Amino acid sequence: MDSIFPFLVFVGLVGLTITFLVFEHKRSVTLIQQWANANGYRIIALEQRWLRRGPFFWRSGKNQTVFYVDVIDPQGMARALWIRCGGWFMGLFSDQLDVRPDA
Repeated sequence: MDSIFPFLVFVGLVGLTITFLVFEHKRSVTLIQQWANANGYRIIALEQRWLRRGPFFWRSGKNQTVFYVDVIDPQGMARALWIRCGGWFMGLFSDQLDVRPDA
């Protein structure tokens, strides 16, 4: 019994980590889709950035996600955007988005 307990703890921690990562990604994509629909944009491609965070490299917290998004704007022009999801303190439990054009 003692030899299986560390294994169960390990499996539990791995399960929690995977659950959190799935929640983080789905919540971010949902926020971006809601923003795009509200502003008349159509999403073409969506890529979460872990290391190359564009204009948010030094200005994003560990509870925020950064995405590189290709969209079609309401005028039909293709645009590339950087989107940071979540607030600094509340992370993805807030609906905050910061959108910046790709330079």
